Amino acid sequence: VTSATTNLLALQHNSTGTPAANFGTGLVFRGKDSTTTNQDMASINAIWTAANHTSHTSALTFSTDSTGTTTIPNEKVRIAGSGYVGINTTTPGVRMHINGGYATTSRTDTITTGVNNNLPVGDCSYLRLTFASGVTPAPFTMTGLAAGVDGQRLRIIDVTGQDMTIANISALSSAGNRIETDVGSDIIVKGTAPVLDMTYDAGLGEWMLGTLNANQVIGGVGSILYAYKTVSQTITNSNVLAADADLVFNVYANQTWEVSGVFDLTDVNGAVNSGNFKFAVVPPTGSPNLRVFYTANENLNGNGTEGAGVLSNSGVASGTITITKAIDCFVLINGIINTGANSGTIQFKWAQDNANADGTILNQFSYLRLMRVK
Repeated sequence: VTSATTNLLALQHNSTGTPAANFGTGLVFRGKDSTTTNQDMASINAIWTAANHTSHTSALTFSTDSTGTTTIPNEKVRIAGSGYVGINTTTPGVRMHINGGYATTSRTDTITTGVNNNLPVGDCSYLRLTFASGVTPAPFTMTGLAAGVDGQRLRIIDVTGQDMTIANISALSSAGNRIETDVGSDIIVKGTAPVLDMTYDAGLGEWMLGTLNANQVIGGVGSILYAYKTVSQTITNSNVLAADADLVFNVYANQTWEVSGVFDLTDVNGAVNSGNFKFAVVPPTGSPNLRVFYTANENLNGNGTEGAGVLSNSGVASGTITITKAIDCFVLINGIINTGANSGTIQFKWAQDNANADGTILNQFSYLRLMRVK
């Protein structure tokens, strides 16, 4: 026979009585212990779970001696007649039924501080992400996972301590390796060691993201994004609006965001009405609605309003915001931005209102906040 199994050995248990449940036959493995006496070490048994001739069902059981105090091994694993496997249970109710905890061996992927495409998964269900020795930790992006199998479950832990961006259906990774975040946008995962849950769907050809730490995920409706000045920045002798390297957000199409924040302003020499300040907002191309209100206040005993207005056009500068000598000036921001049909960035630009040698300073920790409302 070249394409089927031939039984070469049969273990048969005959009985003069009527067999019932648990009647069966098996193999016992014996060996001497420290007393030089042979002891039962383990057994493999085939048993009837129902012995009626017209409806009999069987199981294959595996027993080991785990107590050290008995010569009779106890059942640890059972393959039921249905094909269901039970571990520490004699009545498996699903294809793999475990009575107790379980663990899977981890795999570690070394990532870069930039964009990581087609990260290898291999034959694992627990993937650890870390940086190579000597690499300075920094936020990173993951665009896809390689070689998923239909129904594969994968837990990913980020042990870098850095923010992890999960790119939504990114073309940077190969088709079949991309990730569906289910919020219509990239998400940012924060936390010291956040854990994500992934399932691969071969029909869609995508990894489907679910999260075990929902409070650590940013991206869906109600989520909040922050951007802040990491160091103070000075603009001198220029009234040309320039994109701020810190105050920028990545957003997707057909989203609505509330924007709020505070600009903390001073001038270099403290001159009265020197360079002053102006700013603009640039959402993705074709955004249908931009309404950002601003008002500037200085510490002048309640009489310090230095400029107010509404920005409603992309890239169009605000009115003049005066910075008075030796007075703290704060610009308060609040508004709504709809992104329309295009994804892209919400970019904040700023400059002096009057090009002046007295530099205008946007101070460290000035910040903007986006909260997604649609």
